[in-house]
Amino acid sequence: MKEGCQVRNLSERVLTEVDIGANVLVIIPHVDPEKVDHCNLMTVVTDKEEHAYQLEIKYGVLHGLYNRNQFELSDSNFIMFIAFQSVNNDNKIYFSKALSSNLTAKVPNTNIEKIIFDIQYNGSYNVNPLNEFHEKSAYRINPAFTMCETFNCDSLKIIFMVKSHVLNIGQIVAIRRTWGGMTTLRSRTIFIVGYLDGIDHLIQLESNHYKDILQLNLPDQYDNLVYKTIYSLLWLVHVNIKAEFIHFLITTV
Repeated sequence: MKEGCQVRNLSERVLTEVDIGANVLVIIPHVDPEKVDHCNLMTVVTDKEEHAYQLEIKYGVLHGLYNRNQFELSDSNFIMFIAFQSVNNDNKIYFSKALSSNLTAKVPNTNIEKIIFDIQYNGSYNVNPLNEFHEKSAYRINPAFTMCETFNCDSLKIIFMVKSHVLNIGQIVAIRRTWGGMTTLRSRTIFIVGYLDGIDHLIQLESNHYKDILQLNLPDQYDNLVYKTIYSLLWLVHVNIKAEFIHFLITTV
């Protein structure tokens, strides 16, 4: 039996009636999992006669009727949903053919698999993210509209995105005076910093003069370093500047 396929003894459960249109999982018999890479066949109930059900997959009707102890209700959060209207009622399919046609779905075993499965087939997921990104209020200083006023941003070869700290002014100045300020490279350098109480006015003066500082609305501390990367990528997506390469660097934090 395939590793990860859990045997479900449905005969020991109290099995409820299933409505037409419900998505259900037909348990693959013990002899079959060795032939396929999946544990269940995902189907939709399209008709029922007393305690027997007609099941269909997207590509046609499964041959014969199925008893209630041959399938279980799917968890709509983790299993691809089959719409009743999308079924091809004119095509009859045997169970073995459905398995060999790669029409089965494996129940995800880990949280990551469940999230990926939900996004792929449902377009969303119901897991609260560890980090949230609010782009509208992300930037205290945004150089997108001023960085090209005194610098030709057309046909840039490379943009250097330098993650730094508000107190690393000396390193920022050194970069500007050396490789960060070389116009022959057709490059542009942007410094990404957070904020620190009592220092913001100095950062604003630097930004007004050089127009190369992207300040995030986050305390400038090591724990927020990942946000500097994420928000820089979001900023690059929206800024109207074309470059062949984007290169991320970091000064001492």
